[in-house]
Order: sequence, then structure tokens, then C-alpha cells
Amino acid sequence: IFYAWRRSRATRYPPGPTPSFLTGNLRDVPSGDEQWVQYRDLSRKHGSDIIHLNIFGNHLVVLNSVQVAHDLLDQRGSIYSSRP
Repeated sequence: IFYAWRRSRATRYPPGPTPSFLTGNLRDVPSGDEQWVQYRDLSRKHGSDIIHLNIFGNHLVVLNSVQVAHDLLDQRGSIYSSRP
């Protein structure tokens, strides 16, 4: 358990809500209509167009603006192309 905890702390992720121990950010994942509004609100709350959610150990990075998506996917795509 210590190794997994230590390993998870080594990787830096964008800001996001604090995950709970077992489920991570499952409660923070938007559901229903207009999910984009809920993601936008999370983005504003954490002061970043990029937010990170941890759901049962799976990391989800949400891009909340076209400008950020263009920068990361088009201009820096070669950096991220080998990542899962």
C-alpha cells in the first residue's frame, strides 16, 4: 500500500478536486444533461482550463477550452503521442 501511495504522489497532475480514498473523484464526475457546464464550473473552481479527476485509480484529464486543447494536441502532440 505504501508503495502505491508513494508512486501516485510522484506524478504531477493538473489541479482538481481532492479524491476520496476508495472511489477517487467518482462523485465529482458530472452526470445528466449539460455535463459541460459542470466541467466548466469545476474548471473555474480550481482556476485552470485543465482539470484532473481520479476515478478508481484511472486518471482523467479534462480540457476545458479550445485554446488548451489546440496547444496540447496539435502543437505538443508529439510529446503525448506515445502515452496511453
